[in-house]
Amino acid sequence: VTYELYGHGGEGILALALTDNKNRTASFMRIATQKRGGVIASPGSVSYNFQQKGTLYVPKDSVEEDALFLLATDLGAEDFLVEEEGYLLLVPAESLYSLKEALDEEGICSEPSLEFLPKTTVKCGKEEQEANEALIDFLDADEDIHRIYHNMAL
Repeated sequence: VTYELYGHGGEGILALALTDNKNRTASFMRIATQKRGGVIASPGSVSYNFQQKGTLYVPKDSVEEDALFLLATDLGAEDFLVEEEGYLLLVPAESLYSLKEALDEEGICSEPSLEFLPKTTVKCGKEEQEANEALIDFLDADEDIHRIYHNMAL
């Protein structure tokens, strides 16, 4: 179940829940917005600001950067990000596992996942950012909430 919320300052929040009781989770979402602020939005009003992408995380010790970059671009990766301990490949969601299999065939281990990435970010003041972080932390504390995505500029 996906819940869409507006946080403080117009920030969009997607909360993905894996639950066996939708009523309990819906009640928790209402309690969260009452205690920490924010508004539960109607379906589609927040999610249109996000795009689903596949991500593949490759540890730096498993391959050289140049070789991975060439292979990833040949296989259709949309973006290649260098992080402290590894490389992050952004791919279309529908081709995530075909790219994962191609990397496996080359002997490159990777960790795949599907993410919702914001199309645009919202700048918040310090007070709004702290309030949004408190709301996100409150949501994250619930065992039914699986993933939380937001478009707040950090």
